[in-house]
Amino acid sequence: MDPVRKKNIILQPEEMVRQLLLQWFITKTVFGRNQLQVEKLISINDQAKRFDIVVYNKSVQPYILVECKAPGVTVDQNVFDQISVYNTALKAPYLMVSNGLGTWLAEQDFILKKYNFFNKLPDWLLGT
Repeated sequence: MDPVRKKNIILQPEEMVRQLLLQWFITKTVFGRNQLQVEKLISINDQAKRFDIVVYNKSVQPYILVECKAPGVTVDQNVFDQISVYNTALKAPYLMVSNGLGTWLAEQDFILKKYNFFNKLPDWLLGT
């Protein structure tokens, strides 16, 4: 059962990664279930796109945009280009990409148009 959408989901490989990340956000981070949104449509250049997960801050602003890939998918520049395009609509300061085997968190620098990657999960995310 998806804890955010509150419905049963078929666990395809990418969906398994999404569900594991949702559980992680709910149980291991400072963000609660009510701060998460899953698979919603957004419009980018008049095209419908669907993001995987958005984590909202307490002001209900997009804070972390999350892109999930199946474990067999290599996380490369194309994946970060994809999430960056999605983020043109959302303007979240942080981007997270995971294929279940690896997870990357970066702060998006909108001015310099680059990513600043974290080498470990920051304390503000885990509440420590």
